Amino acid sequence: MPQALQTIDPVTTARERLEVHVELSPDSTPDQMRRLIGMEGQIKDRLQQTLGLAVEVKLVEPGSIPAEADRLQILDR
Repeated sequence: MPQALQTIDPVTTARERLEVHVELSPDSTPDQMRRLIGMEGQIKDRLQQTLGLAVEVKLVEPGSIPAEADRLQILDR
């Protein structure tokens, strides 16, 4: 299951956009990873409906989000 989340919010000229990185746990099983990949679109749609922003959800490799992010990090770019 997800080990950490990181959101990256770059400012665009036409519309605000939110990018969410979901870091997979190093001990995720193949079944868990397949389930998360399958849910990626659902997560994106739900966030877009709730927040009213264009949302990009990306599953990322274990260790790619800095440890100091402490499970949730928001970067405004």
